[in-house]
Amino acid sequence: MSGWWTIISTETPDQLADMTKVNKEAFLATWEAGLFGAGWIAQLCEQGKATQLAFNGFPNRYTASADVIAPLLLAGIAEAQDGEFPQDQLTGWPGSITVHAERIAACAPGQLLTIEVWDSLKSHASNTDAQASVPVNIAKYINDCPCRIKNIDILNKIIIRPTSAADWPALKAARLAALLDAPMAFGASHASAAAFSDDDWRQRAISTRQRTFFLAFDREQAIGLAAQVVAGNGECHLIAMWVQSDYRGMAVAQELVEAVKQCAVDNGHSRLVLDVAPENVRAAAFYRKQGFVFLPEWEALESHPHIQVQKMEWRAPA
Repeated sequence: MSGWWTIISTETPDQLADMTKVNKEAFLATWEAGLFGAGWIAQLCEQGKATQLAFNGFPNRYTASADVIAPLLLAGIAEAQDGEFPQDQLTGWPGSITVHAERIAACAPGQLLTIEVWDSLKSHASNTDAQASVPVNIAKYINDCPCRIKNIDILNKIIIRPTSAADWPALKAARLAALLDAPMAFGASHASAAAFSDDDWRQRAISTRQRTFFLAFDREQAIGLAAQVVAGNGECHLIAMWVQSDYRGMAVAQELVEAVKQCAVDNGHSRLVLDVAPENVRAAAFYRKQGFVFLPEWEALESHPHIQVQKMEWRAPA
């Protein structure tokens, strides 16, 4: 399961960056959350109330004033219900939340706090092997912080690969399932896609530099897809992103995006774009986590013109 392990500390970013030393007495709160459980800090950054210093999940590091963070902590970190992580509320998995109210109350007005948000899938796989696999400053206190990495055995069996002509039935099934599951998230409609002939699907399944579909397979079943498509203007697009509901929250979507990114770069594109409705908070937060940023470019969604989508872009590191 993909998610986030959050630490809020009175130590400075430089002190926390020293992975040979961990001062647990400086921790104000720690908790583990799901994929969208870091939306609250992204929102504070957008509001100018927090500053992001480090990216990539090893960790994402932020600073914010105690005047901003302390009231949020003292209001309480809610236990996640049905896996929901509201962007406007601190929320953690039940059993993972630790808050030190006396330390929070002792913070001076205006004191700068450091927030570290670790990618929990990259950080550890289970309690039994955590000491060997996690970064040092997580490993030093992992025994005090229960880990809830779920479905890891299933994730290890999932294969993501580009499609070939022989994959057309799986591509057809996955695409039609996606259009039924989330009809207002895609530019195509289920009716238009269902009208394609088998030969149409066979041609779509053939990977080229202009269009490559990726499928995520659990054994023989396609449970996710994404595609890289080059538009007439030369822009490289990420489209058709979807994961079957039973497999959400297990990093399948993240790996599909990584596959599309690598495909784009391999085909000579240093920039990848997509369209998303900002009101689709979960999708927007997910794409921000993958390094995409919003651009001031809008257009109507082709399948539902009343919905305005905004362009996001990702640029490959130089």
